[in-house]
Amino acid sequence: MQTLKLKVSVRNHRIAEQLPPQIPDGDAEVIIQYQEQSPASIAEVQRRYLEAWFNRVREHSPNRSREDIDRQLAEERASLGECVAMNAKKKNAKRG
Repeated sequence: MQTLKLKVSVRNHRIAEQLPPQIPDGDAEVIIQYQEQSPASIAEVQRRYLEAWFNRVREHSPNRSREDIDRQLAEERASLGECVAMNAKKKNAKRG
């Protein structure tokens, strides 16, 4: 088995990279090595995401009621919280 090390960017939980031509088609093993984020930086990422989301909502739907926006924002926050909880479970499972 041969090893190739690449620096890649992860966007929206995806990696899209063109491999060198010497890599043949077929199965391969991928190892992801990343820097863990502190809870403070995770909270900052969530805050920026929600702020950007709210600005998009405001730009595209200026006539929506505050209650409707608050409801949708609560759904987004819950979804983000579930992602953070799943990541914490995975991290704890690896330690155990």
